[in-house]
Amino acid sequence: MGRSEEVEALRQRILGEATRLFAEQGYDGTSLQQIAKASGVSKALVLYHFSSKEGLKHEAASKLVRAWESLLPRLMLSITGGGDPIETVLQETLAFLRTEVHLPRFVLRELINANSDLGESLAQRVQPTTDLAVATLQPDLPKGADPAAILTLVGISALSIHALFPPDADGMLKGPDDLGERVLAEAVRVARLALGAGSSETISPDRGASGADSAGAGPSAPGTPALGTPELGTPELGTPGLGTPGLGTPDQSSME
Repeated sequence: MGRSEEVEALRQRILGEATRLFAEQGYDGTSLQQIAKASGVSKALVLYHFSSKEGLKHEAASKLVRAWESLLPRLMLSITGGGDPIETVLQETLAFLRTEVHLPRFVLRELINANSDLGESLAQRVQPTTDLAVATLQPDLPKGADPAAILTLVGISALSIHALFPPDADGMLKGPDDLGERVLAEAVRVARLALGAGSSETISPDRGASGADSAGAGPSAPGTPALGTPELGTPELGTPGLGTPGLGTPDQSSME
């Protein structure tokens, strides 16, 4: 491994530990010293690579922005190649989130934190790509559908489900009796109906939302309970599943 690869690997390690701690403890409840210790480096080295804790927060969230921006070219290829653009959105979104154990919970915590500016920052950064995606998807949507609202709802739902049922080492969403996978399957079914794409296809970790198994893909997740049914309920913020320690708490002196 060359010098540049080593530096990038170190940056990603620091970023990964910061994202994990932000997800578990909240941004305000995490100090630079804690991030440095978890990364096995000095606080000074963390600041050398990221300049501040605020910089770390926005760099971690940038993963989400880059993933969304990279979707548009594949969306266009799907259309020109005779594919289904709606399925492309679902496949790419779910495939990305299955590889990110801590990012969904971190972003969700920031979105519900009234003192955080991350939500507004993310909205501004994804708006240009969202506008293009809306224009691209509009012809394939049912008459009267609001594509911007639907995309926002799909995004928030996907983040929430992956935050509540973070993927395990095999990429499967956690939960008793495969509850995470079942909730996701039902959410995808509802999303397809809203987007006018039907509901016959299911999802598995290796293929995202797709109708045909890829090599080595596991069985499709069953889609049984509907979101909001008595079996699932509507978990309130602050439950053990989501956790909210540190939200809105002031930084300690060591956090600067």
